Amino acid sequence: MFIQAFNTLPKIDYLPEYDQPDYPGIHAVMYDGLAKEGTPTKIFAYIGFPEGASAENPVPAVVLVHGGGGHAFPEWVKIWNQRGYAAIAMCNTGHFPKRPGKIDIYGPDDWTHELEEMHLTRDGWTLIPDNDGMKSYEQELSTQWMYHAVGSVILAHNLLRADERGDSDKIGITGISWGGVITSIAMGYDTRYAFNIPVYGCAHMGESLTWMKNHFTAGAVELWDATKRLDKVTSPILWLCWAGDNAFSVNTNSASYADTVDKSIFSMRMEMGHNHDLGWNQYINYRFADYVVKDGLPLTSIKEHPSAQDGRNVSLSVDIAEDTTELSAVCYYIDAPLSYGADSNMEQEWQSCECTVDMQSGEITAQLPEDAHSYYVEINSVCPQGSYVISSEF
Repeated sequence: MFIQAFNTLPKIDYLPEYDQPDYPGIHAVMYDGLAKEGTPTKIFAYIGFPEGASAENPVPAVVLVHGGGGHAFPEWVKIWNQRGYAAIAMCNTGHFPKRPGKIDIYGPDDWTHELEEMHLTRDGWTLIPDNDGMKSYEQELSTQWMYHAVGSVILAHNLLRADERGDSDKIGITGISWGGVITSIAMGYDTRYAFNIPVYGCAHMGESLTWMKNHFTAGAVELWDATKRLDKVTSPILWLCWAGDNAFSVNTNSASYADTVDKSIFSMRMEMGHNHDLGWNQYINYRFADYVVKDGLPLTSIKEHPSAQDGRNVSLSVDIAEDTTELSAVCYYIDAPLSYGADSNMEQEWQSCECTVDMQSGEITAQLPEDAHSYYVEINSVCPQGSYVISSEF
């Protein structure tokens, strides 16, 4: 069914009355989604192109996938437009603005998933399902939220590919939180992406140690486990996450990276937090995308990973990006097996020890104390445009 979606160019309608005055040039649109029990659906989105994009000057592009409690964000589109990318942000939960004109794009009260609250004429179409936390996995496929969420992403990708202002060979995808989960699934089916950036959300959800395990029960994993299709992904991946997250446990993010280590970069940050803007404001997202599709500078990358066989003698080496002005590393460790409590917070406290960094060779070493049980190394690169973190697996 997704293969059929790959070959479908959805009808798109411009809704000028729903444009947001704070985001000139970014258009509110509605496009055809996948059918729900035979009934047509429509998806709301914002789409924008940077100034100067044309058939003669096509630009790279990106599909933007929001997470739980989020909607289509014109702010996110604007950020990528300002960096030279076309972008589309769809509402993957079937929500529409309650009214034309200016709304609070972050406020849930200005969005609706109720047909009777909409101003739009529906003409026989309906809404795609809302996020149901994977509860619908036993239902007929076309009624499942994740089926429509992934489908909405595939169809948005098709719209970007069909627009002559975009370079169809340079389209990526990024998603935040639940959007990261959707991205992890979508990139295993839709292998046309030039780059992939799941933020927080990842694969291996069936192994989660947080409340996410309640959503990815055995039946949901059987149908929607992104892990099964990571080997289908051929383009570069950036796994970006927070070491203190109480939604996505450290083991799931690290396992997603370990499965794709030959084509991915891991950035697990100790200081980050969990929110849409905290996810999309990370400099590493744009540096990674620029490197892949705009001939930008590479990132510092791990050349030789630490080995568990070396015990508490931590040793790894990195290729240092040429514009790096400062490089530092910290080894974060816990003193007991990783576990999460009933509140989904880690039951261990991260502790740290400084690493020795040789800027000439790229060698990084540390000596963990006797009470260290498990660890990862966080490497911070400073460059003229900002700073970013790459990490070893946990």
